[in-house]
Amino acid sequence: MKKKNSFSTKSPHEARAEEIKRKIKLLEIIDERAPLTEKLKELRDLVLYMHFSIESILEYQLIACITGWSEKSYSKVGMALDILKMEALFSKMEFFNKLEACKKLNLISGKAYSKFTAVNSLRIYFSHPVAHRKKIKELESFDNYLASLETLDGAFNLLRNLYVVKIKE
Repeated sequence: MKKKNSFSTKSPHEARAEEIKRKIKLLEIIDERAPLTEKLKELRDLVLYMHFSIESILEYQLIACITGWSEKSYSKVGMALDILKMEALFSKMEFFNKLEACKKLNLISGKAYSKFTAVNSLRIYFSHPVAHRKKIKELESFDNYLASLETLDGAFNLLRNLYVVKIKE
């Protein structure tokens, strides 16, 4: 068992969290096969955040469609259990399958489908940087960088409308 430094003000949990963060930061240093500029790191963070947000809303759309759930019906215990079961089911689905299901159920428009697919492509580039080194390098040009930001902006504008059960365009 390690001795706790008597001068440390961090709890064991905080120290463990710091250790894990340091290890993860090392990945950026170790993986120099596809290094990212600060601009691309920022874009990656925005893409990953937007992708996560889209995926969460797609799950919400599917759950609402299948269970008839709405903010008003959430207090019903039976409905809450159905929602938990659906969340477990949809969490196992890949992003693209959720996107396809929402499109087939007319929960999203063709425009939203296209924008969300574009965000998913960007996410794939950043999630597999060695395999997509060339595509990531292309994003460094100002035009491609700006186009990526425009894609995220378009997705954001469509995503805001998805807090209701169906997109109205």
